[in-house]
Amino acid sequence: MDFQQVREESARRVFELYPPDRQGRGFICPICGNGSGNTGDGVTFVRDSYRVHCFKCGFSGDLIALKARENNCTYKDAARVLAVLLNIGDDYDKKFVDKKLLAEGNFKLRADSQASNNLPQVFSPPKTAEPELDYMQFFNDAEKNLQFTDYHLKRGLSWETAHHFKLGFIKNWRHPKIQNAPESPRLIIPTSRHSYLARDVRQNLNESAKKYSKQKVGAARIFNTRALNSDLVFIVEGEFDAMSFYEIGFNAVALGSISNYKKFIELVLNKKPSTNNFLPTIFILALDNDKGGRSATRILKPILENFGFYNIIARDIYGNFKDANDALVDNREKFSAAVRSNAESARESFVEKYFTNFNISD
Repeated sequence: MDFQQVREESARRVFELYPPDRQGRGFICPICGNGSGNTGDGVTFVRDSYRVHCFKCGFSGDLIALKARENNCTYKDAARVLAVLLNIGDDYDKKFVDKKLLAEGNFKLRADSQASNNLPQVFSPPKTAEPELDYMQFFNDAEKNLQFTDYHLKRGLSWETAHHFKLGFIKNWRHPKIQNAPESPRLIIPTSRHSYLARDVRQNLNESAKKYSKQKVGAARIFNTRALNSDLVFIVEGEFDAMSFYEIGFNAVALGSISNYKKFIELVLNKKPSTNNFLPTIFILALDNDKGGRSATRILKPILENFGFYNIIARDIYGNFKDANDALVDNREKFSAAVRSNAESARESFVEKYFTNFNISD
């Protein structure tokens, strides 16, 4: 039995082992059932690997490990069963499975689901995405107009920070995808070369206008991904929050929305070096000081830990304010001190965790 062959073949033929989820994006988790409901997102493959992850129960590993967890058996035994199921096992594997496992009658072999017998109707490959538009020229033109607004200054962001993030301004902006959309003055915040946030800069907006004060164009993106190259990164929710950290000399990435936590996990996994000696970037969870932010923190922390990323939850960082930008605008010095305190504490605990057991001698 070749473990790598079992990993590759089980990934290629996963729907012979587990039924697809209702949304056709992954497969139903045999541990917690995620994916069986109308809103289930199932188990998904980690990009460019044979590992899978369930965002509901937190399982992470290859399909051999999943089968082992499902049946409370060893990794090697699970691999042998999969090898036999996929017709790539040797005679010893077949003999072992027949005598030791199948005879016991309690090993779950195949997904017992009508869905798994009707794959063409249930599972369909994702549709080819439409080509993304390149907005770089638009960003360049908008940046030239930044002088005509002081909105970023009112939000506590200097001209240096504004130009670092290539902020721009459009006096009569209209959403390109919405017919007959009204024009309004907007601060343009690029989130990638293919997407951006347009923020209404007018004051005293009525309730109707407030609903459309933050409009996004292009696919959802994690904001300020270059910050992931640094040794310590704050994780926040909004783009203005990430820029607020930069304003006081720290790095932060913004989810854009707490619903984008999966995109963030996929992003950091694809950037993580494939070496056992890798010391992870220090992540400090500093999402909004509200119900949604606390909920996202509870979800993100164990997932990051499961993938080996060191992380802590920020303490007393925003005071009575909702987020980083509100805290910055209210009192820059107080906010800066709170951020610096959290960063120092995170670095100290990181060193204690990873280096206290090493003895350095001459």
